[in-house]
Amino acid sequence: MLHRLYDAVNLTLHKDFLHEGAQVKRGTSLAGLLAWLVGGVALGLTAGLAVSETLGEIAPARIKGLVRRHRRPAPARTGQLARLVRQAMRLDPGLSLLTLEALAVSARTVELHGWVNSRAERARTARVARGVSGVDAIINCILVHGEDDFNSPEGSTASA
Repeated sequence: MLHRLYDAVNLTLHKDFLHEGAQVKRGTSLAGLLAWLVGGVALGLTAGLAVSETLGEIAPARIKGLVRRHRRPAPARTGQLARLVRQAMRLDPGLSLLTLEALAVSARTVELHGWVNSRAERARTARVARGVSGVDAIINCILVHGEDDFNSPEGSTASA
């Protein structure tokens, strides 16, 4: 067995054969193939070193820091989330005069209630609430005067 291994190492290839899709030409020695292999590994290690020096060290602490930086902080309590949404609606000049309510239904979900004069105001309220840090979902129960009121004065049949 060792004799065959020794012959394989010292063998000069005399006929063409395919090795992983690459044709090795006649007269190529195993030593030549090993030299190309070592050169390729050295080139790969050098390229890896250059990339790591460019990008810096990638340690678990650095990865956690990157993930933490892009994660939205969760509010301490659901009540705090509702207060933040109500405050954002009060600070918006187009919504400050409206009577709107925000209720936190889960850690990152807020339900909006109230009446507005147009669909644009309804959409604006949802945009303002969605812009609050910690809000991932909105349940928009805001109603529009003239569209959602069932007992509007125009549709009333009661006599005065």
